[in-house]
Amino acid sequence: LEGRALDCGGGGGGGAAAATGCRQLAAGQQEGRRSASSPYPALSVLAAAAGAATLIAADRRSKEKGFFGASRCEIHRLPSQSDIPDGGRLVLSADCGGTTTRLMLYSVSPDDPIVAKQPAPGRLLREIKYPNIAFKSLKDIIHVFLTQDCGVKDAQPTVAVLALAGIVMNNTCRFTNLDWIVSGHELENELKIGKVELINDFVAQGYGMLTLSDGEVIKLNDAVPQVGAPIACIGAGTGLGQCFLVADGTGDYRCLPSEGGHGEFGPRGAGSDDIQIELLKYLKIKFSGWNRISIERVVSGTGICNIYEFMAYKNPKEVEPKVHKKHLMNPKDAGIIAQNAWPG
Repeated sequence: LEGRALDCGGGGGGGAAAATGCRQLAAGQQEGRRSASSPYPALSVLAAAAGAATLIAADRRSKEKGFFGASRCEIHRLPSQSDIPDGGRLVLSADCGGTTTRLMLYSVSPDDPIVAKQPAPGRLLREIKYPNIAFKSLKDIIHVFLTQDCGVKDAQPTVAVLALAGIVMNNTCRFTNLDWIVSGHELENELKIGKVELINDFVAQGYGMLTLSDGEVIKLNDAVPQVGAPIACIGAGTGLGQCFLVADGTGDYRCLPSEGGHGEFGPRGAGSDDIQIELLKYLKIKFSGWNRISIERVVSGTGICNIYEFMAYKNPKEVEPKVHKKHLMNPKDAGIIAQNAWPG
């Protein structure tokens, strides 16, 4: 595995990578095309939904923001994007988390090539983020976006690829946090979308990685990149997301979901260093003595809180009272720990 680092967490960069993977998939699916210039053509097919979104997301903070009521949605406007260029087809890309859903409408020309390590083709027409709590279903969110908010009259996407925070089976996904059941086939029929493909949100992250140029990654080791070699994608957010990509004989990559974050936490340490063993024992007590401790309990946002509580228990004299009080009031807010951590 080549050592390459990318922020795949639940916020900004990670959501952008997921969106990029969705759009790359959508752009390729609308024509079922392949690109000879790409060492992983099918990968392109699954990444067209993602490419441009990565760069757009990087610039988002400098764009003008508007609001249709703070409780309803956040809108990112881009200049001169209300009209569809001649020959362009509408592609809907979405990053649907447990709290918010971000929808992006693109115009993509079937003739634009998909090239590895480059943003997927297409022009962003509108991007809006909605709070899930304000809606009864994902279908309602998409309906409002297409009929009221996207800025395109009678918008009917040719393809929609939706990255969902859940397990996808038979193009159906159930949101654990919301108890929403989403069916791609039902969305096709009810919203008049040509093709709706549901994918796991971290699968979208994996496909989005394939659009990154060499200048957008940080090398972790001296391994020489090998086209066609397996690729692992790991991202610590609220939990620990994982997926992996493998290439077939033609060089086409396929991204597979994984629940590797739920694997056992294996303590390690040099010689007599047993602090991680102590951490494991502490967590077993915290989560019930018979409860298994997964790596996600340690390497994640909630893991930061777990590690802090262990260190506070082990070194009570080093606890900052004000910080500890904030933590006790919000025990799952890793930001409190990160913002007040000592250097080193």
